[in-house]
Amino acid sequence: MISVEECIAKITAELKPVTETQKVCLDELTGRVSAAMVSAPISLPPFPKSAMDGYAVKAEDVAEPPVKLKVLGTMFAGDDKDFAHGDKSAVRIMTGSRVPDGFDAVVRQEDTTLEGDTVTIHKGVKYHTNYCEVGEDVKSGQAILPPGLKIRAIDVAVLAGVGISEVEVTRKIRASILSTGSELQEPGQSLAPGKIYQNITQYLASLMRDKGVEVLYCGICEDDKEVITERLRSLLSENDIIITTGGVSVGQKDLLPEVLDGMGAKVLFHGADIKPGTPTMAAVLDGKLLLCLSGNPYAAIVNFEIYFWEAFCALGGNFRPYTTLARFNGEYTKVNSGRRYLRAFYKNGQVWIQSSKHMSSVISNLAADNCLIDLEAGRTLATGDVVKVRLLSDAPSDYCSNNAVFTGGIVNGGKSTRMGTDKSALKVEGKTLLERKVEMLKKAGAGQIILSVAKGDEGTYPVRSVRDEIDGIGPIEGIRRLLMESQTEWVFVTAVDIEDVPSDAFDTLYSYLGSDIDAVVYGSAEGKLEPLFAFFRKTCLPEIEDLISCHEYRLRNIFEGVRTRYVPIKYEIKNINEPSDYRRLSMPRVISVCGVKNSGKTTLIESLIPLFTEDGFKVGVIKHDGHEFEIDREGTDTSRFIKAGAYKTAIFSATRHAVVGGQTDVDSLINLFPEADVIIVEGLKDSDIPKVEVVRNGVSDEPVSKDPVLIATDNPTILSKPSAVDLNNAAEIYRRLTKWD
Repeated sequence: MISVEECIAKITAELKPVTETQKVCLDELTGRVSAAMVSAPISLPPFPKSAMDGYAVKAEDVAEPPVKLKVLGTMFAGDDKDFAHGDKSAVRIMTGSRVPDGFDAVVRQEDTTLEGDTVTIHKGVKYHTNYCEVGEDVKSGQAILPPGLKIRAIDVAVLAGVGISEVEVTRKIRASILSTGSELQEPGQSLAPGKIYQNITQYLASLMRDKGVEVLYCGICEDDKEVITERLRSLLSENDIIITTGGVSVGQKDLLPEVLDGMGAKVLFHGADIKPGTPTMAAVLDGKLLLCLSGNPYAAIVNFEIYFWEAFCALGGNFRPYTTLARFNGEYTKVNSGRRYLRAFYKNGQVWIQSSKHMSSVISNLAADNCLIDLEAGRTLATGDVVKVRLLSDAPSDYCSNNAVFTGGIVNGGKSTRMGTDKSALKVEGKTLLERKVEMLKKAGAGQIILSVAKGDEGTYPVRSVRDEIDGIGPIEGIRRLLMESQTEWVFVTAVDIEDVPSDAFDTLYSYLGSDIDAVVYGSAEGKLEPLFAFFRKTCLPEIEDLISCHEYRLRNIFEGVRTRYVPIKYEIKNINEPSDYRRLSMPRVISVCGVKNSGKTTLIESLIPLFTEDGFKVGVIKHDGHEFEIDREGTDTSRFIKAGAYKTAIFSATRHAVVGGQTDVDSLINLFPEADVIIVEGLKDSDIPKVEVVRNGVSDEPVSKDPVLIATDNPTILSKPSAVDLNNAAEIYRRLTKWD
């Protein structure tokens, strides 16, 4: 049976956004969708304005207070007087008044004393102190309303502030509802035997009107093919969507399939893998969508919530119900043969079922619920299970994010110019960078993981991917797409090429999530930020879309426009930007150069060290000696300390140090090199350290270590092996080491 997602795809493929526009005055503008770019015809403020009650002065006149100035007059808000600035003069001024020409700052009234027409300034001010410049809020010509934006109250205020009284908007999407069934009566009538009041029409109409739909007709119709056909034809010309309830199943009076066939409608689907409402049908006729729902109230509500809002958005609407993941509380043991939507209550990242009544005819218990659980076929639920949740379109949005299930979002970035390849496919320790990021996010508890990729990327990936819709504007578009597609309120965004960081770097950010903020990021408002290792809430979407519409693509701008929690940076978060970064990350930190005695191990290490250092690697070397070696002679102080009973002793000077005595292993010695990018150990052929074995002709005939990753040799027979490389070609050995995977 066809899936819900396939049904939605069939519906949206048939619909195009409404393009008709109309002029609407400010009083009716909130909630409408702008149809064209609106730019400010004037600056706001249009003149230099005082931010304080006080005195307009020239800043240089009051640089050394106290200063006495002659008061030339008074400016009230709305006045248009001229006062010529003279030496040591001031103008009494009120908040909001125009600052006269020649004056460039305002001194607060509290910092002055007035005697007659002379004012004493007790505290100096700098240029443009308490002074609002022309265009401080909005500059003339500035874009203030991009097309396609749902207009908010603040937008109306900005429009009014620059003198705009009406705006061109897209006309409202139009819909009508026809409830079929000879058993139905309108509320308010005396209920006849065998009849019921229709109630679903009012419910659906209320939801649609609340989201800006123009509902043209709501009514009922008897079960008669000719009557239903006539009603539908009368509604086609004025509506974008017609919704019917009842008449879609297999009963004798279920007439909608036959009616639509007779009208020549193109049926998109009739029946889907969904309970309740399996028989739901959708069709198009004359470019209009007919969404035919079940007559059972709960089934009609569920299918309306799933299909209508997707159609609404395809027509240019701007509302889609909030979906997320939540942890289930309680128990649901019924095994359903198909996908089922259960009424439930969601809050604070948790969801539970409140009623035992799940019949399609029952809707009164929805008054205590606010969401639907999207439950896969055959699945039962227990406390702690993560489930998909879809909030009902009239649910209040007062959610708190404590213990929130979050989405892990990975920005792929595509092919790197400097790296010459798609960085997500680069391997470190046998796993691609993408696989390592997915693993990290799973361990961190991500409820879902999404990868954002470039617009033209046709690659296949091990996790769900979403493509950019806007090309060439950088990671801001990837973040936007991740937030749009996330089923959770919070998305943790990271770049695929960020090197591994300690787990508590993530945990620290997570601990700051809350309902009073929109983003959490390492850094400060003024200094360095780590925007691609940060939490973003879905509430950031409007700000991101506004920035994109204004061609502002810097990620820092997002945090400046939303409620951001800045967390002091505890860790260095590095990106893999250069081939040397990748080499440093991908190759083993510890390498053994081993071989039999006199094979040339030291000589090879001497040749490799400069190659590493030239590429920016900090190299440490540990030499293992299979026999005891002399570093302390009989009779020296350290020798005497050991003989006296010390288990270990150390000696150091300004340039050298040594440790004598005690049990020593290579891991302990490695810990003495915390800053080294690469540690080369000479020897230890039997260890688990990745090994380069030196096999010199005439000294040894074959490798003696187990599974060396490289064999450096001058033996022609051994050189034919894939793992062999010319002993005298240190550059090739280095290349093979630094391209480990």
